[in-house]
Amino acid sequence: MPRSNQFLCRLMNQSANCVFFTDKDARLTMVSPTARQYFTATDNPDSLEGKSVRECISNASLLNAFENADAALSQGQISFDEVTHWDGNENLLALRFQGTKVVEDDGTFLGCIYTFALEKSSQQSEFDATMLNNLMRNSEDLIYFKDLDSNFTCVSDSMVKRIGAKSVVEVLGKSDFDFWDRACAEGFFNDEQEIIRTRKPTIGKAELVARSDGTFMWGLSSKMPLIDENNNVVGIFGISKDITSQKETEQELEATHKQLLDASRQAGMAEIATNVIHNVGNVLNSINVSISEATETARGLKIDNLKKIADMLQNNADNPKFLSEDEKGKRIPEYLSLVSEELSTNRSTINTELESAQEHLQHVKTIVSMQQQYATGSRVIEQVDLAKVLNDAIKMSSGSLERHRISLVREFEPGIQIMLDKHRVIQILVNLIRNAKHAVQDLDPRIIKVAVSQPNEETVTIKIIDNGIGISAENMVNLFNHGFSTKSKGHGFGLHS
Repeated sequence: MPRSNQFLCRLMNQSANCVFFTDKDARLTMVSPTARQYFTATDNPDSLEGKSVRECISNASLLNAFENADAALSQGQISFDEVTHWDGNENLLALRFQGTKVVEDDGTFLGCIYTFALEKSSQQSEFDATMLNNLMRNSEDLIYFKDLDSNFTCVSDSMVKRIGAKSVVEVLGKSDFDFWDRACAEGFFNDEQEIIRTRKPTIGKAELVARSDGTFMWGLSSKMPLIDENNNVVGIFGISKDITSQKETEQELEATHKQLLDASRQAGMAEIATNVIHNVGNVLNSINVSISEATETARGLKIDNLKKIADMLQNNADNPKFLSEDEKGKRIPEYLSLVSEELSTNRSTINTELESAQEHLQHVKTIVSMQQQYATGSRVIEQVDLAKVLNDAIKMSSGSLERHRISLVREFEPGIQIMLDKHRVIQILVNLIRNAKHAVQDLDPRIIKVAVSQPNEETVTIKIIDNGIGISAENMVNLFNHGFSTKSKGHGFGLHS
């Protein structure tokens, strides 16, 4: 193949424009790869050669442009250049079609070469520019375009205002290092260079930005690579929404939520403290009964009569026949035997009552110790024996349950170890047991069952079951709403906390 033909073939294969050649009869002799998509039978490029252009062009706008060019060239024009509407794109694209005659040196007509390309119409370009200008001037969001070095090439008015510049001109050509804290600017630059390198956008990233004057703002940013018509990355563009007020509101809500949790905790601990007071009061009553019984028994001891017998024996120490012949002396052994039996009985009674009082006192210590343990303000997640935690909660409620003659049934699966905050769990359990007590207090029998099981390695189930009146459907949906309670004096913190 002659070198000139090789050059022509290479030019056709590498041309960005659509090119095709025709002979003097308007039949195709060569079609560039970029132009083949507009012709039929594109699966086999060689099948186009020799066919009439009019038979092969599939687009009406392109066929119309070819007809105009062919007519002009047939009437003697050497070249043809026309820009026309590209059908089906609502004036978004224009078709630029050019044609040139090919003749021998002696003027013999050989054929024509045609080139065409699609481009934005001037009307559309003006419309795009107007749209962009309106967006950049009126958007409340921060919009910006940057080159490959992360220098601003276009910014919105809101961006100018946010970074503290006086005008758009003052921002163009500068970078984030001119307006933001250096650490923030370096973060922006690194992110943008990564986007340029990988072509991967960053969507919805929340950033706390320190301005050069020391103030801060929160922004929700999305950045994307800016790609030209040749699929080359020429920079980045981004949009950032100022969410400072939203973040401040979130922080206020978080602080309010913390206050509510603290109030909930204090109210919950008040519930526990009330139960503890009831329990301690009941135990103290038992201690008082035991001590009173022991005191009455001790007061009834016949110690005075023993003193009289001792005096009598001492006064008759010189009379060996006093116990055998004297009427009073003969009755002393029998009397001492009876007194001995009574003293032994009284001693046993006193010991029993004192032991009972000691047990009750130990119970008081246990209750107070548990209250102190669960009243601590710190929240520590630790591994505990779940059965022990449940028993502690039951002990804190036991006085009230006994006072209302409520039977409590335990169904504990042994050996369950779990990581939890003991304080919060005990608070919840005491509230639930108390609710169950209220549900059954007007029934007979009154039964509460506390059950715990471990269906699988990731789940532990605790159930507080009573034979009470149950919960209505309209109340069920509100159980975990803050402040909801069916009791006239209820605070509604328990389940919500």
